[in-house]
Amino acid sequence: MTTPVTIDQAALEAAFNGALATDAERHESAPAPPRVPWLNEDGSARWGTKADGTPRRAKPGTGRPPADGTDKARTTDKVPEQPRPPQAASEPKDYTEDIGAALTMVWMGMAALPWTKAHAAIIRAQTPAMAPAWNQAAQQNATVRKYVQKLSGEGSWSWVLPVTVVTTPVLMGFWQVMRDGDLRRQLAAQTDHDFMAFITEQARAAGMQIPVPEDAQLEQDGVEAPLAA
Repeated sequence: MTTPVTIDQAALEAAFNGALATDAERHESAPAPPRVPWLNEDGSARWGTKADGTPRRAKPGTGRPPADGTDKARTTDKVPEQPRPPQAASEPKDYTEDIGAALTMVWMGMAALPWTKAHAAIIRAQTPAMAPAWNQAAQQNATVRKYVQKLSGEGSWSWVLPVTVVTTPVLMGFWQVMRDGDLRRQLAAQTDHDFMAFITEQARAAGMQIPVPEDAQLEQDGVEAPLAA
């Protein structure tokens, strides 16, 4: 036999209202959901929508079509690069003449010094064979070629050869004067004569009148002054 159950309606309503109040308190104290960066406050798409209607999650970058679909093809004024024609292989430069001139310069410098005269003869004899050999080495080796190129072209030492040619006799003359006392006295007397004639000429050009030495007067008269003995 079933026993009837009596329900207290007032107690049931009070329990239900209490549960609703507790749930409302929990909802108000809960932190706000994270803000979606690609949506506005009202829920609209911040950067427009895609073709399928979903909101874009990033701002369109440079070159991307705008949201309204009015994209235009980008154009460029850059001229396409033309292929370069193949360069013809140039023959290696012949350095034989430059090397021969450099060896000649070395020979002249050694020939001008008494203690290297014998060595200069060896350089002179081997120059015809050394020039082509070093030329071939310069054409095949970059290091050798770098030093050989210093003997030719802009900034080279090729100017040394003519300077050496005209300077060597001067050095030889100095060396001879140092060894020969009679020649040294004779040239000193010649220098006195030439220097006095030069001073006299400069003084007359300036309008000055100075006594003319006997030797200078002879030279003015067309008689060459003799060198001192």
